[in-house]
Amino acid sequence: MQRLPRTLHLLTAARDTHKTGITKFGNGQHMIYELMGKKNDKSDVIYYLQCFWRGCNEDCIFVIDLSDLYMLGPSASSTFVESVTEFADEREKPVILVNVHSEALKGLRICEYTVQKKPTLWAFDTDRKLHVIGDIPERWRRVLAGLNQRGQATASDLAEDSSKTSVNRFSVYLQELFNARLVIRDKVSGSERPGGSERGWTYAYRPAFAEVDVRCGE
Repeated sequence: MQRLPRTLHLLTAARDTHKTGITKFGNGQHMIYELMGKKNDKSDVIYYLQCFWRGCNEDCIFVIDLSDLYMLGPSASSTFVESVTEFADEREKPVILVNVHSEALKGLRICEYTVQKKPTLWAFDTDRKLHVIGDIPERWRRVLAGLNQRGQATASDLAEDSSKTSVNRFSVYLQELFNARLVIRDKVSGSERPGGSERGWTYAYRPAFAEVDVRCGE
């Protein structure tokens, strides 16, 4: 079971660190054009994330709430995506974005092609529809579809047949998704698997967003 530390509200964090970098619109929505400093320096953002989630190191999924943010400026979007990606890699844990406005999502997705370190992040929009920020290969999409359908599965559950070659191939795919922070896993014995009677242990995988409450901003 993964632990969910406190949610980081991006607008609150931006106000606390550099409130002059925020514009408020008449409808109550906001745009961040300078994120945590005039230079949009990712080191400032990563440091803030490290301090905010200090002590949360094992079995954690980090959630960032983008409520009340209509969009981020181009530079702020790039800084945010790069910072969150590096933080996730540093902690080796997923970061999930929730309550992402459609305009903010567009800006973040443009960063798939402009930032140096390519992102792979789950994001829920304001209608609770799921998106991936990042250009992921088709083999990952097929495996994620299988996991979404099953909820949790091992490589042998997803393989086309019981051959060692097929199971090993799906083991590689699942490990790739785990390294990309898109799935989480638990070690299970063969007898714990649905219908399983085999000896030894294996990893059971599920989507990283499975335990996240997408309503955290409400």
